[in-house]
Amino acid sequence: MKVVQSYIQHLNPDVFGIEKEYAYIIMLSSLLANKHYGTPTLYTNEVNFKFLSQIDFPYEYNTDIVNEYHSRLFSLSKFATMAEQTEPFIHLDLDTFIIKKPNLEYKESPYIFSHPDIKFTHDKILEQETFTEKIFSDEYFTLYDTYLRNYFKYHKHLEGNDGMFDWPGKGFINFNDIPNMNFIGVMDDLNSFKDAIHQALVITDEIGIIDNKEWSDAHFIEQFCLPLYLKKYNKDYNDICGMHQTDKFDFQTSPFLLESNPILDIPNVKSVEKIEDGTFGDFFFPMQLELNQYCSECNQNHNITHKIKSEEKFKNNLNLNFLKYYHVGGANKNLPILQSMIIGHIIEHFGEEYVMSVHNFFKNVIYKDQCIPNQIIEGEYIYEHMTGNKLFTNQNKSVII
Repeated sequence: MKVVQSYIQHLNPDVFGIEKEYAYIIMLSSLLANKHYGTPTLYTNEVNFKFLSQIDFPYEYNTDIVNEYHSRLFSLSKFATMAEQTEPFIHLDLDTFIIKKPNLEYKESPYIFSHPDIKFTHDKILEQETFTEKIFSDEYFTLYDTYLRNYFKYHKHLEGNDGMFDWPGKGFINFNDIPNMNFIGVMDDLNSFKDAIHQALVITDEIGIIDNKEWSDAHFIEQFCLPLYLKKYNKDYNDICGMHQTDKFDFQTSPFLLESNPILDIPNVKSVEKIEDGTFGDFFFPMQLELNQYCSECNQNHNITHKIKSEEKFKNNLNLNFLKYYHVGGANKNLPILQSMIIGHIIEHFGEEYVMSVHNFFKNVIYKDQCIPNQIIEGEYIYEHMTGNKLFTNQNKSVII
């Protein structure tokens, strides 16, 4: 199945804004996609192609679709990319790792997504005993801030305007099946999917969301509006979403790969300081990582606990081998411990040349253009400390950032 990815710098289409930490994430995401599905295609603009093509990503590039318009709101470059496809495809966010290939042929849904976006929040609200507890809970605020704010703001406009928006209506809204769209598999009925994209774009342009800068606007358009139209335009998908409301997660009948968000809780502190004062091992370990993940052998989800008992244990397992699927997401992109594991995973499974391609690009292109010395991110520094392999700091003078 074809894998596509997309990128343009938000609000700055003529700027290359990818940080070194994110480049390593993109590298692993693209290498894994290439391993499982063949060469992925990255849709971007000419400015970003100029820089990205200098790094040894295993991509084919398309610069004909994504343009300045798509930088005005997160998700628009993704919409443009998906609307261009003429055969079944997977759109994969740049921060998503398919470490073990899922068996999508077992899925009954025409559209497959990673996991329910805020199911854990919705379920937690239902557990609250009183009305006051519900509305003043952090979970309700998350639900409101992510989706309900815009829904309350725009719903009368959407339901009016003489049918301009073809709005699905309240009957299609269920917070349990709002998908997180870091993984989007369009297996069938591309026409309905494109119609849903078109209607989401009509909302974006006509209501004026495109000129807003709130992160929740993109969530509202991509993860709330688009799936509502999918349920309206494709009865099979709507019925499958209805079956998903059962208590027991069933991989075959669910539109999701995962029952819930596979979150890793990794400490975010200045790791270099811990290394230099000799407290790195004492501070971080034992480390316990808990998550929910899909098992491609039995087509079920498992709650797993991954324990890293000591610094020595971490040294010998500097990788993501304990995962089958992982969406890095949000602020986790800059976690030093996770960065070192990503670097280690690339080296172990694909080779040093891929991390050196990222490092040397920033050293010889980005930093040189900025007239600054070679910069070492904390993840690189931790990797060197754990392995003794001075890949990054043996190249002239290096400054840790």
